[in-house]
Amino acid sequence: MGMTSESLYQFLPATKLKGMDEWVPESVHYSYYSKEKDFPFIVEPDGPLKYPEHLKVYTYEMDSDQTTFPEPKRCQTGVYNYYPMDCGSILPVLALDLSPGDRVLDLCSAPGGKALVALQTLLPDVVVCNDISISRLNRIQRSFREYLFDFETSNKWRERVVFKRVDGRLYTDDLGFDKVLVDVPCTTDRHSMNEDENNIFRPDRVKERLRIPEMQSQLLVNALRLVKVGGTVVYSTCSLSPIQNDGVVHMGMKQAFENNNIIVKVKNMSLTMSGLSSTLVLGTGSAAPKYGQLVTPSIGANFGPSYIAKLIRMR
Repeated sequence: MGMTSESLYQFLPATKLKGMDEWVPESVHYSYYSKEKDFPFIVEPDGPLKYPEHLKVYTYEMDSDQTTFPEPKRCQTGVYNYYPMDCGSILPVLALDLSPGDRVLDLCSAPGGKALVALQTLLPDVVVCNDISISRLNRIQRSFREYLFDFETSNKWRERVVFKRVDGRLYTDDLGFDKVLVDVPCTTDRHSMNEDENNIFRPDRVKERLRIPEMQSQLLVNALRLVKVGGTVVYSTCSLSPIQNDGVVHMGMKQAFENNNIIVKVKNMSLTMSGLSSTLVLGTGSAAPKYGQLVTPSIGANFGPSYIAKLIRMR
């Protein structure tokens, strides 16, 4: 090959350490998982789960042999007959405890399933769907056209649904919202297990992955700014990571207090969600989060992972 054995031992000094530009101290990542209570907040039990009258959700029983639904079909009105989604993804909308006349913000709305569920309750007056990506906003609008009758032609939808393209960390609003859903970008654990393409755990995405909790906490803090005093913020992920879940909730409450003098009440939903034990598996014991509820996938109920924390702005 034109190479002698001596050349294998010739020293070539390194000119650049590959990967240094992507290096982030892991201490920055793990700093978001703090258990120190060095700011004021309240924890109290949540009330009974209120299931909206007009929302229809169907699922197979736990341990059923049936695990898949047929493809949705268009009905006589031209819209699809049902919207398939993970059962764990319904819980953040239920946790909002929507009331008639609510002004609702879905801060990281794409692909739009949770906003669609909120609209199907017929409770909010306005649902604002925000996303930083124009392509994802287009996807939301396409879903609404496929599932909401006369979405493009009726004035009622124009008054009820608002689309915004803003970085959720920078979103501003003078009126405030009664309810804010902040379903943050995360490691999407189920997707990461099943898909190799653009996987967040790829070596070339280490820096991006380690920075995720920072972005999540910034989104949560802004959600707490945007909600009215007495209003509800629901923080959710589709990750099992304690750092992205309880860790971010803790850091978000801390930063909201230190920077904006906001005090938060955490609603303990343990009893609230206990009635769903025949459908979902919720983390208990050492697997139970401190601030929220965690839907954990199992063979008998293959939903999640989904983390949901319910926060009330007190000041």
